Amino acid sequence: GSWSLDEGSGTTAADGGPGGRDLKLAAGTAWTPGVSGSALKFDGQGQSAQTDGPVLDTTGSYSVSAWVRLDALPGNYATAVSQDTRRQASPFYLQYGQGAFAFSTPGEQRARMETTPETGRWYHLVGVRDGADSRLSLYVDGEPAATAAAGPAYPSTGPLTVGRAQWGGDPTDFWNGAVDQVHAYDKALTAEEVRA
Repeated sequence: GSWSLDEGSGTTAADGGPGGRDLKLAAGTAWTPGVSGSALKFDGQGQSAQTDGPVLDTTGSYSVSAWVRLDALPGNYATAVSQDTRRQASPFYLQYGQGAFAFSTPGEQRARMETTPETGRWYHLVGVRDGADSRLSLYVDGEPAATAAAGPAYPSTGPLTVGRAQWGGDPTDFWNGAVDQVHAYDKALTAEEVRA
């Protein structure tokens, strides 16, 4: 999946990838200037966007990336990209929280880079799950930032989400800021591919 988020208006963001999984914007989700063209803007109070079904097979290798901007730091977690499941925890969370950017998986398994991001600044985040060796990798602004053992590879039957995650079947971790240029890959990106 590939969402440039350059529509700038309306309630749909087209998927430029072969799957054609367009994002539908929840009420109140706005548009704002992005790193390129426009981006989605969320106020951290329940706004998000989601596809009409799963984009990634979360039982294997996959990667997700996005440009993100926080306008306010969350009290707990804020998630930029995730995918829903019927289980308590989503299979992955590309997020900021507890003082770190993180690519998180169930069981508190997270690749974390401790930092206090500048509000209003754009950061590029990439989360990689390598199914072959069950490892997580996080890249921040193109550079390797952290690795960790991955949590269980839960299957996911729900939509890919931007601007929120899910916990125990309920939406949570709402993003306060903007998200641009979201990509989802059905493979584990290498460091060279992340930099490209």
